[in-house]
Amino acid sequence: MSPCFPVPWPCCSGSNIWRVRKDGFAVRRTSVGAFAEEATAGPAPAVPATAPAELYGGRSRVLGVVDRESVTAEERPVDDTVFSWPHLVVRHAVVFLASPRFVLALGVSFAAPLRGLANPNLTPEPAKAPWYFAGLQELLSRFDPLVAGILVPLGAVLTFVMLPYLDRNPATEARNRKVAVTLFTALLIIGVVLTVVGTFFRGPGWKFVAPWTHWYVEL
Repeated sequence: MSPCFPVPWPCCSGSNIWRVRKDGFAVRRTSVGAFAEEATAGPAPAVPATAPAELYGGRSRVLGVVDRESVTAEERPVDDTVFSWPHLVVRHAVVFLASPRFVLALGVSFAAPLRGLANPNLTPEPAKAPWYFAGLQELLSRFDPLVAGILVPLGAVLTFVMLPYLDRNPATEARNRKVAVTLFTALLIIGVVLTVVGTFFRGPGWKFVAPWTHWYVEL
């Protein structure tokens, strides 16, 4: 659009701009361009750039005639947000109510009897922790309890807490966060290896036993 001439304010008001954006410019409309209106029946009458004021009711022309293809469309972000109620809360409520029912159905469908009362005079062999603590138990068998039970877990937690302050890389893509990805992958591999060894490869006396030789696992 051409700049406004020194004319009274109403001629350059926002309502005029709104009508132009809504109705389009005074040129032949095509199927391409910033605005996708249908083409008019015929070409609009040519208006000289310096048309006399009487053609516009005694007022000066404030908008120039330009090609539609030269108008840049304004990118408007798509609003894909929703309210927490009811969209988010209802989904959480459904999951909250369905989860215990699913677990109860599994307990009824599959026989999972409780074992007898613990006998302090009869210790099972081997005495294994649940699988999610088997890695820590394997670590305890190799190091001092103070080191394996307190210092190592505390060091791992502190490492993750201090990582954002030590690695100040502002990138958000995983391929550009080599320090964080490498450290997390190393700790994950160590945890998985210790858990697998402690769960499947330990037998009586905490000796190494291949799982295909004897199965010392209770799931």
